[in-house]
Amino acid sequence: MLVNGMTENDTAATVVAVRRWLTLEQLLEVLPLKKSYVYYLTHTRQIPVTRIGRRLLFDYDRIVEWLEERTVENGADVPGQKEKRPLVREVSKA
Repeated sequence: MLVNGMTENDTAATVVAVRRWLTLEQLLEVLPLKKSYVYYLTHTRQIPVTRIGRRLLFDYDRIVEWLEERTVENGADVPGQKEKRPLVREVSKA
């Protein structure tokens, strides 16, 4: 099958994964966490983070995976909560 004049194999080889990097401030807009707690999580290596110098960068997709690994099904640890609610709001691709 041709896609824009390329075969399917050519297309697969040329697809580049685009990462959405979040700064600490952007992460705090997405997650209901305090800044000091995010610093603690990064210091103890409990949250996926990339450091460039003193700057902390968070890969949005890895953060979503990290949260999904820690999400309890059917709200088992929260009384009265029937189903899993997303903890992350969608971030626009910019």
